Amino acid sequence: GINAEYGLLGEPITHLPARSLKCAPNFYAVKAIEECITIHRRHWQFGHFLNNVSLSVYDAVKRDQEEVDTITALASLSMQHPNTNFNPGPAPPAVASMVTSKPV
Repeated sequence: GINAEYGLLGEPITHLPARSLKCAPNFYAVKAIEECITIHRRHWQFGHFLNNVSLSVYDAVKRDQEEVDTITALASLSMQHPNTNFNPGPAPPAVASMVTSKPV
């Protein structure tokens, strides 16, 4: 519809019905986008988009949120030290000055 054309031209897209967000994209549109990505992938990084091309908007957003949740969980685990009494001591001077310096 008209929203798709506006979106492709970089214009804001108005409200889309929920059923449209849950529908898989048109087979031929997916093939065209995959071909574009294949041609341009040597110049640009499309890894993330390539995995989402054939998904509905709803499923793509859900997959992205799952990835964010996974990365957040892994990051929080990596920040925990097995020894709860662990004290790393004072930060090196260069790091301490970055933390205590005022923004410009």
